[in-house]
Amino acid sequence: MLAGVDNTSWGHKSVLIPTTWNPADKDASITLSNGDQTVAGTRNHIAGRGFLGIDLDAGGSAYFEANCDTAHGYLGVGRAAAPLSATNIQHDSNTWVFDPAAGLGTNTSWSFSGVTLAINDTLMVAVKGTELWWGKNGVWMASGDPAAGTNAAFSNLSGIVYPFYVGAGPDGQFTCNFGQSAFTSTPPAGFTAGWGAIA
Repeated sequence: MLAGVDNTSWGHKSVLIPTTWNPADKDASITLSNGDQTVAGTRNHIAGRGFLGIDLDAGGSAYFEANCDTAHGYLGVGRAAAPLSATNIQHDSNTWVFDPAAGLGTNTSWSFSGVTLAINDTLMVAVKGTELWWGKNGVWMASGDPAAGTNAAFSNLSGIVYPFYVGAGPDGQFTCNFGQSAFTSTPPAGFTAGWGAIA
């Protein structure tokens, strides 16, 4: 847990209880390990969701990081309505995910970042309001600035979203840090540092 997150204007210290991937909310071919922080899929068109949803319409926000263990697969966020097994889940209207091998974000259309990720690169994910940003190794893609609310990869999010993974065979895998340990980069100002419940 990340203790001491300042979530109020008067400096009250609270604790983030980080989420993990949900063993009960995934395709049967998705495998979880490392305390359900590592997600992997060995074929296309399968998906998995995290335990905890963030209500973007109610002012929720989150920042998390993922190590690209294989630099395959898609990672981002999705609603509860996103399918866990279907052709081209990554293009579903309920998903916003990034393909590190191609440097592409996708919802119902592609968003070209021009940035690919290699094995052991860190993918940064920030969501707030209607917007989502991706970054690599401390640098936000496409000149994005989550703290300023500019140059988001997508600006059509709404409702409750969850961490979301889509498999891309043969060996797509990410190890995610939802706040279980210190981040490699500084979370953007105005965002919850991690993805979880505040206690």
